[in-house]
Amino acid sequence: MMGFFKEIFVLISRSLRKLFKRTNGSTLEQNVEKDGFLVVDNYVSVDDCNLIRELIDEAVNNEKSNVWRSNDGSDVRVHGINDIYPVIDEKIKTQELLAVGEKILNKKLKSYFIMAGKLSYVKGNLGSGGGWHRDSAFKDQYKVIIYLSNVEVCNGPFQYIKGSHRFIQKLGLLVKSKLPLSRTRFSEPELESSLDKTATLCANKGSAIFVNTKGIHRGKPISEGFRYALTLYCWEGVIPNHLGELLQNEK
Repeated sequence: MMGFFKEIFVLISRSLRKLFKRTNGSTLEQNVEKDGFLVVDNYVSVDDCNLIRELIDEAVNNEKSNVWRSNDGSDVRVHGINDIYPVIDEKIKTQELLAVGEKILNKKLKSYFIMAGKLSYVKGNLGSGGGWHRDSAFKDQYKVIIYLSNVEVCNGPFQYIKGSHRFIQKLGLLVKSKLPLSRTRFSEPELESSLDKTATLCANKGSAIFVNTKGIHRGKPISEGFRYALTLYCWEGVIPNHLGELLQNEK
């Protein structure tokens, strides 16, 4: 019951923020509001993608870097790679991405970092993020994922259950599958009634995915090759401690 009231409070707060917006927002904002995501092709040039991939490999192989690895070794991450290589902020136009996020959320974003990720095929891997999940049960969470390699179905593309950030779909899961509104992790059988709404976001290198990760999403388990990507994490307040510990240095 507490989860229901939290969701109603968030819904009312969002409606009030929209009411006081001066415009209806761009097509990008409208799509993220409606579906939970939008893919923008050719956001970063191929040359810049190749340069950033070289920087990621350099960071991963540098013993001074703070590198996170999944238990099976399929998912390798460098949190705060922009602290090591500030040129990445320039190449992906981080300040522009943050400005878009502020328009989508209608809130000021005060802290951020860029995470670099490399996925490689390992038998039995769960994919990026370790399966279907929400980043937050009740609060909208804005991220931007930029593919640095061409991503096909076999390369672990980002998957999103369309509209699952919206209260009406959360309520549907509660009714159909008896899943509490506060749940953030899900098995595939639990999502059986919603999987037909899954969008599998295959795209070329340089494509950017603008997304509200309150919606249910995952990286599809990789079955071949590799996937390089950057992810912009950002917050209205300070960086959470459990993520701050993974950074290269304090921002």
